[in-house]
Amino acid sequence: NAMSMTFDKLVFMFDFETTGDGSEESTFYFDDIEQVDASYGLAQMDLPCTFEDPEVNPTTYDFWGTASNVVVDPTNPDNLVVEVVKMETASTWAGTMIGTVEGFTNPVPFTDEEKIVSVRVWTPEAGTPILLKAEMVGGNPFYTETIQYTSQAGWETLEFNFGNELPNTPELEVGFPHHLLVIFFGYGEDAVPGGETFYFDDVYFGQAPVT
Repeated sequence: NAMSMTFDKLVFMFDFETTGDGSEESTFYFDDIEQVDASYGLAQMDLPCTFEDPEVNPTTYDFWGTASNVVVDPTNPDNLVVEVVKMETASTWAGTMIGTVEGFTNPVPFTDEEKIVSVRVWTPEAGTPILLKAEMVGGNPFYTETIQYTSQAGWETLEFNFGNELPNTPELEVGFPHHLLVIFFGYGEDAVPGGETFYFDDVYFGQAPVT
């Protein structure tokens, strides 16, 4: 478990992947490094995830070129959603963890009969590949990936069946606790100039209620 290890270094990489030239544009500053409770005392996320409860920590975790944040739904001012920007420097497998690296309070309750997770997504065009990954905390090898494609631009609810794993990836092991769900928008596709924006909301185990 990485949390049990001792970390005694912090490394800042300003303007990452850009060669510096010593000019003002390549000069950066930092100050006041302080360790804080990133949850601000809020409860750990759990299914279902609607991002509406002010008592729940809405933090998500990005990697390999995505940037996410909870925002007002651009199609409904009374709804909060997660905005995911796949930056123009993103890898084809850039993704966003739904929650923090600590995972959900309770594992996804997979059984031999029940293996579906529903996610409401917004994409700019039909045919967008979206991969959903279930895994264990700490990088355990027991994980499963399944993929769906949007049928339209805009909002729709996709059902990810973890009984239909991505070819050449592990089958779902229901006897192990999967506390993490990771979503990959435009999976396998190159990033586009200027980046691309997606949204998701209403992550439910099983079928989501009609919205």
